[in-house]
Amino acid sequence: PASVATTFSLTGHARTRESPIRMNENERRLAREQRLGWVALLLAAGMLLSFSGEIAQHARLNVGSLRLNHALIPGGSETSVPAEIMFTRVLDDWPASERAWRGLAMAYLSQSRWQDAADAFRHVASADVEVANAIEQAERAGDSDELLSWYLIAAYLEPQDGDRWLLAAETADELDDPGTVTYYVKALEAPVRNGYLRGDVYLRLGALARQQSPVDWSSARAWYEQAIAQNEFAGPNDLVTARMGLAEALDRLGHWRLALEEYRRVIEMSPGSYWPYVHGGRLIWYLEHDSAAAIDYLERAIAIDGTQKWAYWNLAGVYSDLEQPDLAIPLYRKVLELDPADRQAREQLDRLTGSDDG
Repeated sequence: PASVATTFSLTGHARTRESPIRMNENERRLAREQRLGWVALLLAAGMLLSFSGEIAQHARLNVGSLRLNHALIPGGSETSVPAEIMFTRVLDDWPASERAWRGLAMAYLSQSRWQDAADAFRHVASADVEVANAIEQAERAGDSDELLSWYLIAAYLEPQDGDRWLLAAETADELDDPGTVTYYVKALEAPVRNGYLRGDVYLRLGALARQQSPVDWSSARAWYEQAIAQNEFAGPNDLVTARMGLAEALDRLGHWRLALEEYRRVIEMSPGSYWPYVHGGRLIWYLEHDSAAAIDYLERAIAIDGTQKWAYWNLAGVYSDLEQPDLAIPLYRKVLELDPADRQAREQLDRLTGSDDG
């Protein structure tokens, strides 16, 4: 055959040897088989490693879930930080794991990290449905703290939706949560809103500023001015409330002429209100020294509500300044009748009567 050559040995006997061509083919076949064997071995090893890695990731997920459950036990001593670390490690190697993202979101939520929790929930396809279900469960349970948490997650998931921020703000308001003002402001800044009027939100912010200790009159003034400028109110008397709030803020800040203007506006809008007559009468006397107008305002206040001492007190002061003690004395006595602990009224009465028993 062409592949076999004939040679002769030293003894003269003929023998055959393989052709170099046939040897090259054998070597190539053997090398090819060896390569295929190595590839198969590597593939098997890779599959084994991959399977082992997947087992390890599932183990980490289980450990993270277990630690998270322990952290969520009421009154428990464990925090959710170990769970957070475990879920983060899983996501470093397995970034598409929705289970890890969900667990991480819950760990953040338990730490009141609302923004981080919402960012984690974005990687969960059913996040909106899950959050809506959680809100419904919290509402049914009457758990306001839990409800606030989920309202905030919903708001951070859709920060452009002002209605979501308002729900969070109103719930936080009921709980006296320190983030209340921030959430109301986010509701005002959001471009999308359907369930509220901006004037009402500004009005509430003004009231919250007055509830601080000490009262933040500067912020109250700013909020009331914004409310008046928007002039979007649900109630027919809300604009009156905003103007009265502004008048009182200006009064407390020492802007008395501006305050008097606002009190007069309130009287025009709501002539049956007690306080604008009281404060207006006081400022008329202090700023304009118009005794007739001041007395008229204060007497109108007494006619509206004779059960409060303030109009009597201010009217007594006007008559005292006018050196008419016969008119001031019965008014101070009326103040003490309504409030026996009023030391200033007692002192003024003693001064006018020249006695210690009134």
